[in-house]
Amino acid sequence: MTRTPEQKMKESAEIKAAQMANESQRDAFTALGHTVLFSASIAFLADIRKPSEIEQIWLLYSAWASTLIGLFALTWSFQEAHRAANRRISSLHDDNASDATPLLDALNFVSLWSFPISMLGIAAFAAINLWSIT
Repeated sequence: MTRTPEQKMKESAEIKAAQMANESQRDAFTALGHTVLFSASIAFLADIRKPSEIEQIWLLYSAWASTLIGLFALTWSFQEAHRAANRRISSLHDDNASDATPLLDALNFVSLWSFPISMLGIAAFAAINLWSIT
C-alpha cells in the first residue's frame, strides 16, 4: 500500500497522540496502584503484628519484589515507547516496515500484571496474619 505524504503526516500525528494517551492513562494507574499497594502493606505490617509474630513473611517479600519489578518495567516502558514511536515515524516512508514492538509489549504486560500479582500476595499475607490474631 502506497501512502501519500499527507497520509504519512496524519499517521505520524496519530502515533504521537496514541503514545501520549497510553503514557498518561495506563501508566499513571499502574504507578499509582503499585505505590499505594506498597505503602498500604508497610502500614499494615507496622500496625497489626509485632515483628516476632509475623507469619508467612515470604508472601509479603514476594509481593514487594513483584511491585519493584512492575515499577522497573513501567519506567523502562516509557523510554521504549518513545523509541518505538520514533522508529515508526522514521519508517513511514517504508511501506513494508514492521510496526511490531515486542519489548514494549512485554514491558507493558509485566508492569500491568505485576500489580494484581502483588495485590494477591499482600492480600494472602494480610489474611494469614489477621486470621491468626482473631
